Amino acid sequence: MAHKFFTLNEANEMIIFVKNAIQQLQQIKREFSEKRLQLGELERREAETGHDSETDDLTFLLECRMDFLQMEAQMQVNLLTQKGVVLRSIEQGLVDFPGMKDGEAIFWCWKEGEVEITHFHGWNEGFSGRQLISDFMVDYNG
Repeated sequence: MAHKFFTLNEANEMIIFVKNAIQQLQQIKREFSEKRLQLGELERREAETGHDSETDDLTFLLECRMDFLQMEAQMQVNLLTQKGVVLRSIEQGLVDFPGMKDGEAIFWCWKEGEVEITHFHGWNEGFSGRQLISDFMVDYNG
């Protein structure tokens, strides 16, 4: 599949969409973790007290909710991917937007909390290779 290449302006225009998706994914992840802990507690209780129908019902409901959360998370990831955004970390709210700079493929790099994209890095570099977009790059449009 060919990559979509964003200009810096196009990538910045996606920030609100990306920010919303990241926040939803973070909430889903928190809820999933809570449900996983609840499920573990039910399993421990069942091991201690034995099998009962109330525990079965609660286990079923938790497993259904977890399945739904997984589907919801996958939908959010798919939406980002379909738009051409590369999700790097849900926890950090870190995404990359494929772009071009001086004929070279790069990633415009954005992290949750940043107002706009201020960094980029090479195609084979990660977050640690981020470079500040210099003043002449701020007006760069691809």
